[in-house]
Amino acid sequence: MNEVEACIRCCVTRKYHQNLTNSCVQRMQVAEMGMLRWMYGHTRSDKIGNEDIQNKVGVTSTVDKLREGRLKLFRPLTKDMTLDKEVRRSRIRVE
Repeated sequence: MNEVEACIRCCVTRKYHQNLTNSCVQRMQVAEMGMLRWMYGHTRSDKIGNEDIQNKVGVTSTVDKLREGRLKLFRPLTKDMTLDKEVRRSRIRVE
Protein backbone atom coordinates (compact mmCIF):
# COMPACT_ATOMS: atom_id res chain seq x y z
CA MET A 1 0.00 0.00 0.00
CA ASN A 2 1.49 3.36 -0.91
CA GLU A 3 1.54 6.45 1.32
CA VAL A 4 -1.43 8.20 -0.25
CA GLU A 5 -3.66 5.14 0.08
CA ALA A 6 -2.66 4.80 3.74
CA CYS A 7 -3.57 8.42 4.44
CA ILE A 8 -6.91 8.20 2.68
CA ARG A 9 -7.78 4.89 4.31
CA CYS A 10 -7.11 6.35 7.78
CA CYS A 11 -9.29 9.38 7.11
CA VAL A 12 -12.16 7.47 5.56
CA THR A 13 -12.30 4.68 8.12
CA ARG A 14 -12.24 7.16 11.00
CA LYS A 15 -14.74 9.47 9.27
CA TYR A 16 -12.85 12.59 10.41
CA HIS A 17 -14.69 12.98 13.71
CA GLN A 18 -13.60 9.95 15.68
CA ASN A 19 -10.40 9.86 17.66
CA LEU A 20 -7.50 8.87 15.47
CA THR A 21 -5.06 6.31 16.77
CA ASN A 22 -1.39 7.20 17.01
CA SER A 23 -0.55 4.82 14.19
CA CYS A 24 -3.09 6.53 11.89
CA VAL A 25 -1.74 9.96 12.82
CA GLN A 26 1.81 8.82 12.11
CA ARG A 27 0.82 7.34 8.74
CA MET A 28 -0.96 10.55 7.77
CA GLN A 29 2.04 12.68 8.70
CA VAL A 30 4.44 10.44 6.77
CA ALA A 31 2.17 10.47 3.71
CA GLU A 32 1.74 14.23 3.88
CA MET A 33 5.46 14.88 4.13
CA GLY A 34 6.12 12.43 1.31
CA MET A 35 3.73 14.36 -0.94
CA LEU A 36 5.26 17.72 0.03
CA ARG A 37 8.78 16.46 -0.61
CA TRP A 38 7.67 15.06 -3.97
CA MET A 39 6.14 18.44 -4.93
CA TYR A 40 9.48 20.17 -4.49
CA GLY A 41 11.64 17.35 -5.79
CA HIS A 42 13.38 16.73 -2.48
CA THR A 43 14.29 13.33 -1.15
CA ARG A 44 14.88 12.21 2.42
CA SER A 45 18.60 12.00 1.65
CA ASP A 46 18.60 15.79 1.10
CA LYS A 47 18.27 16.10 4.92
CA ILE A 48 15.77 18.97 4.84
CA GLY A 49 13.62 19.20 7.96
CA ASN A 50 9.86 18.72 7.89
CA GLU A 51 9.22 22.17 9.37
CA ASP A 52 11.39 23.79 6.70
CA ILE A 53 9.44 22.11 3.92
CA GLN A 54 6.07 22.96 5.50
CA ASN A 55 7.10 26.61 5.89
CA LYS A 56 8.35 26.70 2.30
CA VAL A 57 5.05 25.36 0.97
CA GLY A 58 2.96 27.33 3.47
CA VAL A 59 0.76 24.50 4.73
CA THR A 60 -0.29 23.28 8.13
CA SER A 61 -0.46 19.68 9.18
CA THR A 62 -3.54 17.69 8.19
CA VAL A 63 -3.69 16.28 11.71
CA ASP A 64 -3.86 19.80 13.16
CA LYS A 65 -6.72 20.63 10.80
CA LEU A 66 -8.62 17.50 11.89
CA ARG A 67 -8.14 18.47 15.55
CA GLU A 68 -9.33 21.98 14.79
CA GLY A 69 -12.46 20.59 13.14
CA ARG A 70 -13.17 18.40 16.17
CA LEU A 71 -12.83 21.41 18.45
CA LYS A 72 -15.39 23.29 16.35
CA LEU A 73 -17.82 20.43 16.93
CA PHE A 74 -17.34 20.50 20.69
CA ARG A 75 -17.35 24.27 21.29
CA PRO A 76 -21.16 24.51 21.58
CA LEU A 77 -21.12 21.65 24.08
CA THR A 78 -18.55 23.35 26.28
CA LYS A 79 -20.52 26.58 26.07
CA ASP A 80 -23.65 24.77 27.29
CA MET A 81 -21.70 23.26 30.17
CA THR A 82 -20.82 26.70 31.51
CA LEU A 83 -24.45 27.79 31.76
CA ASP A 84 -26.43 27.84 34.98
CA LYS A 85 -27.65 24.50 36.38
CA GLU A 86 -31.32 25.39 35.96
CA VAL A 87 -30.82 26.34 32.33
CA ARG A 88 -29.06 23.03 31.68
CA ARG A 89 -31.81 21.09 33.44
CA SER A 90 -34.50 22.80 31.40
CA ARG A 91 -32.70 21.87 28.18
CA ILE A 92 -32.34 18.25 29.26
CA ARG A 93 -35.98 17.74 30.21
CA VAL A 94 -38.00 15.76 27.72
CA GLU A 95 -41.59 16.80 27.33
